[in-house]
Amino acid sequence: MKSMIEKYGEIINDIYRIIHDKSLSLKANTDQVLISLFARIMCGADTIIDLLKAENHTFIPAVLRSMEEAWVDLNNLQRDANYIHIMHFLFADQERNFLEHYENNPKTKEYFEDGSNAKKRLEAAILYTDKWRRLKKKASVKRRFIRAGLTEEYYTTYGELCRCTHNNLDKLVADHMHDDLTSFYAHSKLEKSELVELLKLSIKVCLTSSKLTAHLFGLKRSNFSSTDILAAKFPN
Repeated sequence: MKSMIEKYGEIINDIYRIIHDKSLSLKANTDQVLISLFARIMCGADTIIDLLKAENHTFIPAVLRSMEEAWVDLNNLQRDANYIHIMHFLFADQERNFLEHYENNPKTKEYFEDGSNAKKRLEAAILYTDKWRRLKKKASVKRRFIRAGLTEEYYTTYGELCRCTHNNLDKLVADHMHDDLTSFYAHSKLEKSELVELLKLSIKVCLTSSKLTAHLFGLKRSNFSSTDILAAKFPN
């Protein structure tokens, strides 16, 4: 198990080695979002490394689920610059749902007085989502996977990650318990075969995302050939 974890870390570190000290070139309007999505994916990989070292496998599917969503958006945005409108709607819709929850909460409603920063943010989100409400269906997770040509991925891999995230009793207990039992439940381990498949998925997401954003670092996809070799050998 230790050797497998080290090899996973070696693959992720190789990606960092390749892009290290490279100057970013963000020319198109979509470039900043592309690099932000890539950063979210790599941050997820770093989190997985920390969870592996702590022998805490419970939360890895939830992290991978977030990485897959960012990967899908990165694929779509790389193919079609107009996809940025769907992402803007997605961000605004999330902002609206988040702020409306607190505006309707008696404990936090006072922060939403007229002219307050919170109220202005909410009003802006409402204005944007109302104007672009025709994008609501296109912004659904399922539609985004289909648009990326990943329909099978949505119904299989992503579906399983959602199942593990939402129906994970270990995680449920860890989220809602605050005594000494928390560490017992939170540090549950997966079978090696299960863990291998999750790490392979993480490697695929990180490596393909690296290649999709290579041009932003002044690199070519072929620059990641060393990472390809390491990934092909994993976990052996």
